[in-house]
Amino acid sequence: MRGLRTHSRKLLGDLNKVSMKESYVASAHSYSRSIVSFNPNRSSTMILHSISSYDQLDKDTNTALMRLKEWYGACFPELSDIVTHPLQYARLTLAINDRARFVEEKENEERFSEILAIVGDNDVVEDIYQKAAFSKGVTYNEVDLEACMTFAEVVVDIISFKDIDKEYLCDKMNTVAPSISAVGGELTGARMIAKVGSLGNLSKLPASTAQILGAEGALFKAIKKKRPTPKHGTIYNEPHVVAVSKKDKGRMSRFMANQIVKAARYDFFAKKPNRIYGEGLAELAQDRVDFLNTGKKPRQADVVMKDVIRKLQKYEEEQEIEMVTTEVVSDKEDADLVMEAVPVVEEPKAEPKAEPKAEPKAEDEMEAIAETPKKKKKKKKKDKDAEVEGETPKKKKKKKKKDKEGEVDGETPKKKKKKKKKEKTPKKDRKRKASDL
Repeated sequence: MRGLRTHSRKLLGDLNKVSMKESYVASAHSYSRSIVSFNPNRSSTMILHSISSYDQLDKDTNTALMRLKEWYGACFPELSDIVTHPLQYARLTLAINDRARFVEEKENEERFSEILAIVGDNDVVEDIYQKAAFSKGVTYNEVDLEACMTFAEVVVDIISFKDIDKEYLCDKMNTVAPSISAVGGELTGARMIAKVGSLGNLSKLPASTAQILGAEGALFKAIKKKRPTPKHGTIYNEPHVVAVSKKDKGRMSRFMANQIVKAARYDFFAKKPNRIYGEGLAELAQDRVDFLNTGKKPRQADVVMKDVIRKLQKYEEEQEIEMVTTEVVSDKEDADLVMEAVPVVEEPKAEPKAEPKAEPKAEDEMEAIAETPKKKKKKKKKDKDAEVEGETPKKKKKKKKKDKEGEVDGETPKKKKKKKKKEKTPKKDRKRKASDL
């Protein structure tokens, strides 16, 4: 290939430098498009963007909520002690708005029901009214209050969009990496995939490397200063690691890294990944948590994996049955579409059936009896005509019988006549004929 590229101008004399550069650019673009279209890690790229945007929105909501509490806290500082949830606090600032007017409209049912829908507790609503009546905050003028409310609307939008992004991320993880989602959770699994770059890269890592993903800076600093290396990175926020005491977090993080890498290999190499394998690994992790916290002896891994294999076999059988049924249904639908596309040919109308003849009445029977002698007269006339010709009807019957007998013997009456004529010729005549010849 290098030789062709270097000597391409000599081999292709019609091309100039400009056209050669254009061909290089076109081939490079086609190659990059082919890589993008056939990228096996393309399905996990959406997870990378989603988790990065979620983490950024999480930071933004924390900073924006802190600014909102400082801004609106000058007007109503007691509200942050009553409500701690960020979305509820931002919505309550929009619902309360001016604190003095809110206290005056205490008996307004619409305002009360609006706040009750946000908080969900009557006691909390009463506490808000009492603290607002005797608050030590200052009163804002209309311009300052309007600016604070616009910022509160922005905070509400950011928090709501973060929740939407989280729902999308959980759905994407359950489709791309369901086993990782079952073992370590959607957020932890997505962060580990984002650190490595793709699901395939995570499946190729050893458990020791997966354990310290996200703590690379601390690792190199510890190696440089010859100190103990970190025991966990992003896996520190995994639910099973959080459930263990501080002294056991290193052991549990190594165990969970091992389980997550196994789940990643199953999700990446399986044709149709599912949560069954991940749920089996999650059961082993929960047994290990119980052992570290209470000393309860965990089950052996081979016992749990045998149950997982049975469930997987059953799941595959169900999937095959569903595929067969869907194929049958699709074939029926295709047949219906074909029948709809074929033009309908109208069948010829059936002719009306003839009505059954009515039974003859007594008068008709009498007329039929009167007509019978006429038929006999016709028969007599036919017999007379036959006698005139020279044959009686009885002779005709005899002839018919003879013909039938001849047919049974295999010879017709004409052939019999010819035989008789041959037999009658005398021997003298035969000699004459020979002499004549």
